[in-house]
Amino acid sequence: MASGPHDNAHVFDLEGTGVASFHVGDGVQFIQTDSSGRIWVGYFDEGVFGRGEFSPGGLDCFDSEGHCLFQFNEVAESWQLPCIDECYALNVVADGNVWAYCYSSYSVVHLKDFEAVGVWRDLPVELATAMAVSGDKVLFARTDDAPHQNLAVWVKGSSTIEEVEVLDERGQPLEWIYSTGRDNKLYLQTQMGQVYVVDAAHVEDP
Repeated sequence: MASGPHDNAHVFDLEGTGVASFHVGDGVQFIQTDSSGRIWVGYFDEGVFGRGEFSPGGLDCFDSEGHCLFQFNEVAESWQLPCIDECYALNVVADGNVWAYCYSSYSVVHLKDFEAVGVWRDLPVELATAMAVSGDKVLFARTDDAPHQNLAVWVKGSSTIEEVEVLDERGQPLEWIYSTGRDNKLYLQTQMGQVYVVDAAHVEDP
């Protein structure tokens, strides 16, 4: 497998053999795939406002050979939607449903087959780092100025959120250094390498 000096995405088969390498832009914040092998990439603001070929798209999709199939910011204006200045959180479900939480409009965008099928703006959630979706409920992992971290529950269409405290097996507030969301689950990794799973379906609505 040939690899160029600027390649920052590498595809492996199930045996661990590299089959493709390519460049997906600068300022990569998130990368997730769906069951069809499409690769979704969300970018930091440094990439979005940089001079790269792909990053200004805010949220892009590539095939497994590195061909860019979709760039959100290229179509946002025609959809009368705000552009993505930074992709705060990304959740790519296996069946191709894509959820993104976007700055600076604080919007949740739901994409299906490269079309926006749902958009909710001006959410009362800041500093979200991951999201999980269960029906009309969205669970965000976020950090704020409290002594410890918390989650935020939001029901689509609502103007309010409810904070949820996560406790470890000792009943102590959980602190994590990394979070990600896939489908209805949030995965929270601690400093010690433990991973806690929170199912949005089991969190009560606000």
